[in-house]
Amino acid sequence: MCSMDSGKHLFDEQEMKSLINDLLTATERYHQEKLVQKIGCIKDERTAESVAELFYSDDGYIRNIAIELLILLDKKALPVLKEKLSDKDRNIRKYALDALKLIKGTESCEIALGALDDLDENVVAAALEVIAEHKFMEAQDRLWEMFEKTKSVWIINALLNTFASLEVKNCPGVIEKKIIFLDATQIEKNILMNTYVRTLGSIGSHGDIDAIIYYSKDFIIDDSNLIFGLSNQIVKSDVASLSVETIEKLVTIFKEHWDYKDSSQILISMSAMVKLNMVFFLDDIEETVKFYKGEEFFIESIYDLILKLDEIPPNTANKMLKSQESELVELFLKLIYTKRIDGCNRIVEGLCDSDNTDISRWAIRIITDIDSYKNTVLLKRLSDNHDEAGMTSLENTAATESQSIEALEGLFKKDPAGGWHYINLRIDSMSESVRARLIDIIPWVGDDDFYNFMTTMINDPSQLVRKKTIKALSSKINGRSLAILKKLYQDESDPVNRREIIANLYKFNNDYILDTINDAAASTDILIRLAVIKTLSILSSLSISDSSKAVDVLHHLLNDPVDEVAEAAKEALGKEWCCNDIIR
Repeated sequence: MCSMDSGKHLFDEQEMKSLINDLLTATERYHQEKLVQKIGCIKDERTAESVAELFYSDDGYIRNIAIELLILLDKKALPVLKEKLSDKDRNIRKYALDALKLIKGTESCEIALGALDDLDENVVAAALEVIAEHKFMEAQDRLWEMFEKTKSVWIINALLNTFASLEVKNCPGVIEKKIIFLDATQIEKNILMNTYVRTLGSIGSHGDIDAIIYYSKDFIIDDSNLIFGLSNQIVKSDVASLSVETIEKLVTIFKEHWDYKDSSQILISMSAMVKLNMVFFLDDIEETVKFYKGEEFFIESIYDLILKLDEIPPNTANKMLKSQESELVELFLKLIYTKRIDGCNRIVEGLCDSDNTDISRWAIRIITDIDSYKNTVLLKRLSDNHDEAGMTSLENTAATESQSIEALEGLFKKDPAGGWHYINLRIDSMSESVRARLIDIIPWVGDDDFYNFMTTMINDPSQLVRKKTIKALSSKINGRSLAILKKLYQDESDPVNRREIIANLYKFNNDYILDTINDAAASTDILIRLAVIKTLSILSSLSISDSSKAVDVLHHLLNDPVDEVAEAAKEALGKEWCCNDIIR
C-alpha cells in the first residue's frame, strides 16, 4: 500500500528508470512485489509510459507485471494504453486491452470500442472482453452491427459471451439463425452452439428450455454447457407452466449429464433440480459433500437447497444418518426436524448418545418434539442421567462448570420454565465458557424467549460469547435474526466477529443485507473485504440477490489497494457473473 506521504510519490525520471531496472533484475518474488507497489504509487502518466515498455519483454512474467502496474495506475494509464492500441504488434494491442479490462470507467470502454475494427480476431475478442467486464450497455447497437456483418466464428463466439454479460434480451432467434446459416464447418458450428447454449442461461427466456433440449439432439453439447444453460433458465422460469413431456426430458438429461464434480455449475444445477423436485441427486450427496468439504459455506448452501424440496425420501435420510461425515449427519438431522421426515427412528435414537454434541442435541430434539419419534423410555433414561447429579450441580456452587451446564441442558428438556429460572438466577456470575455454552441450549426454546435472550447476549463483554451468539442467530434464517446481526455488526468492536457476521449474511434471502455488505466493503480490515467478496459470490450462484448492486460492490473492490482483495473480486466477477467461458 502507498505511504500517506505524497511527496515521496512524485515522478522522477531517474528514479523510475532505476525502479524499472531493479524490477527487471530482481530474482525474489517478495522484492518484485515491493517494487511493484512502489511504482504503482507514483500516479503519473509518465509512469504508465515507462511501465508500458515492459510489454515488449520476452519474459511473460514481466509482461504480466506491466499489466498489473497499469491497472494500479488506473486512469493515469489510459492515454498510453490508447496509444498502444495502434502498435503494429498485435500482442501489444492485446496486452493493452487486458489492462483496460480492470480499469473501471466509461473511458476504458470507449477506448476498447476503437479496437473492434482491429484486423486481428484475438484483439477484437479482447476488446469485447473489456466491454463485457464493464457491462458497457451503450455498446449494444455497435455489437449487433458487428454480429450481423461478421463471418468469423471466433468473433461470433466472443460476441455471444459479451451478450451474456450484458444480458441482452429478445435475440435468441437471430443468433440461432446466424449460426445455422453461417458458412462454417460442422465442428465450428458445434463450438458456437455450445457457447450459445451456455449464453441462453443468461439471455434466454422460458421457451428456450425446449430449444436447448432440441439443440442437444442435433449438436454435440458439452455436459457442463448443457446443464449450465438449462439450470439458469429453470431457476429463472415458472416451472409450473412446463409441459409434462419437457419435465420428463429434463429429468433424463440431468440424470445422464449432471456431474457433481463440475464446480462451475454445482450450486446452480442443484438449485434447478430442487425447483423441479428431482431428488435423484441426493444419491450422490455424500460424495458431493466429500468433494466440496473444503469449500467455505458449502454445507450451509446444500442445506438451504435441500430444504426447498417438497419431499425427502426416508431411505435417503436413513442412509445419510449413517455417514462418516459428521456435518452431513447433522444436516439431515436438521432436515428431519424441520421437514418432519418420518421413518428414521432407530438411527435417530442411537444418535442421541453420539459423542458429537451437535449431533446428539439434534437427535434429542427430534425425539422430544416430533410425535412420530417420541420415545418416553429413552427420554426418561436421558433425563435420569441428568436429574440426580444435575439438580445437585445446579444448586452446588462447587460443581464444575461442565456438570452445571449439562444439568441445565437436561432440565431444559423437561422443564423450560425451571431452566430459565436458573439462567436468570446465575447468568451474571457464570464464567465466559458457561455463558457461551448456554447459547447452545437456547435454540431449544420458543422464538420470543430465544430472541430476548440473544438481544441480551449481543451485549456480552466476551468476544467468545458474542461469536457464539452470531452462530446461533445465523442458524435461524428470518428477519428477526437478520435485524439483530445487522445491529451487532454496527456495534461490534472485534474484527473476527464482524467477519463472522459478513460471512453468514448470504444465508438470508433478502436484499436488505446489501447495505451492510456495502458498508463492510469499505472496511479497513482486509479479511472483512474478502468475506464480502465470498458472500457476494455465493449469493450470485444461488441467484438470490440483486445482481446489479452486488456487481457494483465487486467492481469497486477491483480497485482495492491490496492485491489479494482485487484478485478475489476479479475472480468472483469472472466466475459468477460474466459467464464468458470460451470453448477452444
